[in-house]
Amino acid sequence: MYMKHKGNPPIPPLGELGKKAINVIVAALLFRSAFWIHLEFNLVENLPGLLSTLLLYAIAFILLVEAFTDLRLVKTTRIIAAAAAISFVLSFAVSSQGSPHYGTDATIFTRYAVELLLSGENPYAHSMHPALIKYAMDYRWLTQTLEGASITTYSYPSLSFLIYVPAFMVGFNDVGGVMVFFFLLTALFLAFETPSEYRLLPILIMFLDPMLLILSYVGTHDIIWAFFLLLSMKFFNPSSSKDLSISAIFLGLAMAVKQIPWLILPFLLIWLFKRKGLKETVLYGVYALIVFLLPNLPFIVWDFESWLRGVLTPVVEPLTPMGYGLVSLVYEGYLYLPKIFFTVATVAAALTLLVLYWLNFERVKYLAWIVPAFVLFFSWRSLQNYFIFFIPIAYYAALMMVKERVSKAT
Repeated sequence: MYMKHKGNPPIPPLGELGKKAINVIVAALLFRSAFWIHLEFNLVENLPGLLSTLLLYAIAFILLVEAFTDLRLVKTTRIIAAAAAISFVLSFAVSSQGSPHYGTDATIFTRYAVELLLSGENPYAHSMHPALIKYAMDYRWLTQTLEGASITTYSYPSLSFLIYVPAFMVGFNDVGGVMVFFFLLTALFLAFETPSEYRLLPILIMFLDPMLLILSYVGTHDIIWAFFLLLSMKFFNPSSSKDLSISAIFLGLAMAVKQIPWLILPFLLIWLFKRKGLKETVLYGVYALIVFLLPNLPFIVWDFESWLRGVLTPVVEPLTPMGYGLVSLVYEGYLYLPKIFFTVATVAAALTLLVLYWLNFERVKYLAWIVPAFVLFFSWRSLQNYFIFFIPIAYYAALMMVKERVSKAT
């Protein structure tokens, strides 16, 4: 089981070449990130955004210097990195209020749902169609049915829009800006949890694929549930009932943002049953479900049928096939396979993984945290965000596994 430690346990250090290579790679990523900010922001009218790019270049230069000298400039790097993060956050207050960026219907539906709620209306009982007229988006990412109509129901659990309400109430109406804030929280969490010798690794994890940041700005809610899931992982300590309760709370919050984390709960229950028995297993599941229901309960009471239809839209609606998993054979026109094939394949994959997890628990227990990525590969819709947001999750699971093994060895 994962044992908590005071401080970071001693992990064997990287070799000299490894450390210097990571410095160079991170510097390259920072150059690219600075360039991306130049492309995406109007820096003529955004001084904080421009300053953030200059600070990213400064950090990249420092890392390159460290790569071919014996200088250690960690403190300087931390100060500049903090200033860059602050400038980047402030850049949204300057650039995004008048014309926020929307890449998918999920983001414009979220903004519209918050506006409906603040005006006293139930988002689940209203069509989201007015949002398509009110806000501009990239219509390539509009969710459609097999009949050619667009989906106009709000299709996620309620925390997916409630999380933005405080920002809207103080006048910050940019959904993407809030998601980027969670992106930065995720990066800081991983950096804090990583031993100092490896502290650049989270930057590699978070910036290696630019889609992680891009989708956290213009696309989906995934970075929010991923952050809550990381906190759930941190406290998933079967030797402590108190920590397990905290873990269940954060898992419930992740489940209340989007449906993807729902698939994790059965595997964690197997983990706890193997380690703690039936009582702790049931309590963990109950706590997680209660926390999931709390933000959803007002809408369940308000209009249960509308809430249920909205939350189950990805399952019950005849959506068009789309994605990069097995369904790409259909999406790209190579085969015709009916939706029922993918439904059966997805359920079969989930059940097979559950059985294999039970039988091989000791060897694959940390797989529980990333199992949705494997299952959703077989689904009727398998978009890229279903997979890439498990990269930081997988990194943290690997980090916990290494810490556990080092602890046992010492």
